[in-house]
Amino acid sequence: MYDFLGVGDMPTLSLADEHVGSYSKPMSDAVRDRLRRLYRPHHERLFQFLGFRIPEWEDSPAPPPSLPDPESEEAQEARD
Repeated sequence: MYDFLGVGDMPTLSLADEHVGSYSKPMSDAVRDRLRRLYRPHHERLFQFLGFRIPEWEDSPAPPPSLPDPESEEAQEARD
């Protein structure tokens, strides 16, 4: 394909994890709560755009009634 496009070969990409670190202590509940409040409006906009919720990003596992659960039949039909 690269010859067809008249460009050189693409360099080989390293798929190894980079910039991986560890923390000396776990995140405090206060910081976690602050981050959840900070990102909540942005997550809500993304959920509205996607048409489903991401439970791992929620404060509580139960989605509000405005959007279907991503595993529900309704959400699966909307994706098809």
